[in-house]
Amino acid sequence: MNVSTSSTTTPDLGVQRGISACTDRKGFFTVLAIDHPVSFILPPADGPRDNHAEAIAVKTQLAHAMTPYASAVLVDPDLGLPACVATGALPGDVGLMLCIEGDEYQREPDAHRTADVREGWSVAKLKRAGADALKLLWRYRHDVPEADAHRAFVRDLAQECAELSLPFIVEPIWIPLPGESLKDPAVRELRIRGIVDYAAVSAELGADIVKTEFPGWVDTDADAEAAALACAELDASLEVPWLLLSAGVTYDAFRVQTEIVSKAGASGFIGGRAIWSSVVTPDPDARARGITTAVERLAQLTAIVHQHGRPWKVSSTAAEAAAAYPPAWYAAWS
Repeated sequence: MNVSTSSTTTPDLGVQRGISACTDRKGFFTVLAIDHPVSFILPPADGPRDNHAEAIAVKTQLAHAMTPYASAVLVDPDLGLPACVATGALPGDVGLMLCIEGDEYQREPDAHRTADVREGWSVAKLKRAGADALKLLWRYRHDVPEADAHRAFVRDLAQECAELSLPFIVEPIWIPLPGESLKDPAVRELRIRGIVDYAAVSAELGADIVKTEFPGWVDTDADAEAAALACAELDASLEVPWLLLSAGVTYDAFRVQTEIVSKAGASGFIGGRAIWSSVVTPDPDARARGITTAVERLAQLTAIVHQHGRPWKVSSTAAEAAAAYPPAWYAAWS
């Protein structure tokens, strides 16, 4: 469910503008995620390599080819930001989402460790770099002693974003505790429950957009039906747009998931490896073929979202805007 502007609310214009910059002209989020640092390190080869330069080169090539078809791109500051902005690969009409978290992708998931900000990076620097939105990867379990500290971290980060009128995207990730196995039906149900609940918790803590895992599986018709019900429940709990993450699943699975969440009310997706995994190769010809495939996949996913999803739109009328923003309204704007 999406928040609509009304005469009883005064939305932050900076946040509205940032969110709008990340949607396409129809109001959907069709976002290319290339913020994965490790995934862009090319396979070992004979002789010395400059992994930093090569990873930037791969991300630049991918961004040049795919950003014309994406509403926004999600990048990291080390590789993705210079690859997209310093090279001109990111057009001015495509949104820029930047991640804030530290080396979460390199660590073993740990429900007891509070999320942190990348060393040397900050909300203010991210804003100065031209970000239209900030994304936080948040591994969370409500049933660990550190849960209060985890929520406090997210709430404080939301406040920092609000002070700079920067849209805040929270990506809550449910992780198993020691001894829990997803082969156990009870644990699988626990995961579904967690994904649904943590989306709502993210919004309560200040998320302007929720980037969520798929709450279930699509291995069987019964799995897909159960997931559709969980998606409907997730949608009913939110008043902010929610987007599906690809989470390293196969493209075929992600396509099915995208249709299910779109029909439930999602406003799009933030897709990574399911779209471009075949691009990361030292073979130039194979990379070119991988990019062609990635563009085709992005187009297919976009068509699904446009057909079934719910667009994010601001619905204030001119009269409501005039009432909400009287002359010199910005004098009191914090």
